[in-house]
Amino acid sequence: MNISDLINQTLTKPEILWSAVSALASIVVMLIVIVEVPKLRREVATYKVQGLEYIRELLLSSEFVNARRFILDELKDGSQEYPDHIHDKILLVMWRLEYVSKLIKIGYLDKDLFAFIFSDDLVMLDVAIRNIEHRTNSKMINLEEQLHGGYDLIKFMAAKSWESQRKFGHRIFRRKKRNK
Repeated sequence: MNISDLINQTLTKPEILWSAVSALASIVVMLIVIVEVPKLRREVATYKVQGLEYIRELLLSSEFVNARRFILDELKDGSQEYPDHIHDKILLVMWRLEYVSKLIKIGYLDKDLFAFIFSDDLVMLDVAIRNIEHRTNSKMINLEEQLHGGYDLIKFMAAKSWESQRKFGHRIFRRKKRNK
């Protein structure tokens, strides 16, 4: 069978024609996917880096940094009374973290990358806010239920920070052991 007979049969028999068209269409689609997937991955990575830069600006703003420091200083104070002047600072921090949580949820920001960059800065917020929350005359009633995304995010940050400290500590221990 030569090529002209093959083309003639393909064009005259509909079942062969549609199989050939389907096969060619599949090949074209696969080529488009092969070319476009790397572009899409680069665009997604760029999108997430832009999200990280946006959040970095938000969390390094003087307003946020001052509120975070104020909360952590209140933890160091060790008082058992709920400080009335701190409520707005806690709300500011938690609303921003809730916002970050929403951006992570919709895919604008990578959670692990965010944790890698910010976990050390945010790790003590979980401890501080929970400490202040459980003081007498606390005004933080059901704040965790209202801002659960922000709370979950600082818990995740704390877990990531402790996890990296354990890994780092184990590496140091092994190196010291080998050197002896």
